[in-house]
Amino acid sequence: MIKAYRDGEITPFSSQTVRSLNAPFSANWNDYPTTEKMLPYCVGIAARFIGLMPAFNLAGLLAAILAALAFYIACRILGYLWVFAFVGAAIFGFSHYISGRVLSHLSLTYYWHIPFCLLVTWWCFDSRELSIGSRRWWFAVAVGAATGLQAIYYAFLFWQFLGFAVVIQGLRRNRPKLISVISVAAISVGCTVLMAAPYVLYRILHGSNSFVVQRSLGNLQIYGLQLPELFLPPFHRIERDRRRDVESLSGTRRNDRFRVVDGFGDRALARGQGSENTGHVLAEPVDHRVFVDGWAEPSFGGIWAAIVSSHKSV
Repeated sequence: MIKAYRDGEITPFSSQTVRSLNAPFSANWNDYPTTEKMLPYCVGIAARFIGLMPAFNLAGLLAAILAALAFYIACRILGYLWVFAFVGAAIFGFSHYISGRVLSHLSLTYYWHIPFCLLVTWWCFDSRELSIGSRRWWFAVAVGAATGLQAIYYAFLFWQFLGFAVVIQGLRRNRPKLISVISVAAISVGCTVLMAAPYVLYRILHGSNSFVVQRSLGNLQIYGLQLPELFLPPFHRIERDRRRDVESLSGTRRNDRFRVVDGFGDRALARGQGSENTGHVLAEPVDHRVFVDGWAEPSFGGIWAAIVSSHKSV
């Protein structure tokens, strides 16, 4: 997709037809709607000047930097000490989530706006005014627009929070605040609708394609993050996703929602690499970097926070 934007074959608001693919015909991407077009478009523009792979690497680097910077700014706006804001920013910006998603889902690594979404949500829940035209309102509008132009998963999360804020302000009968929250939500949703407009128009003009591969609710069971997995180490989730991909392709599925990883270290890693039915360990060596990469940053952040917070001058 980035290459198509670089070569000018498509734009965020044009028909998603790429003539350089699917020879002797062309690739038609109009049947698979996505609202995450501004990011690859910007990377494609940068690729015209510095090359495709350097632009992609730069985008991956900026994802971590923007996430850390946004977290720090949000904490400082809320009045937290700079040292705690810095530690939280380091953990948030260098999460294993980025390293696990950057190659396959670049748009998901751009979660930098989530701290700002939470900040705006706090303002919308608060009883203080958020008058239209104020500095806070313009900031909330900018965050809502940026959220609507990026990954739809984060946008839906933000919209749910704003929906709760609408209910609360409605119960409080705070009409000016209610109108302000609705305006922020409307602008955010409007940006998403703007990105999806070419796909809707194409479907109206050409009809739906019954043969296109689309996602279903069943994928929530395959790729959804269940509650027990929040307490399991990252390598468990990586192995879980790999195993589920294999099972979905082979037609064999099982529910491992409450599967428990018993212990850390080589034994747990080796068992994660082995066959689930027989318990045999595969011949390939265990990659310890999966364990280290997933826990190095939080461990460093925790140690740093403990050292600094124990100092008397803080």
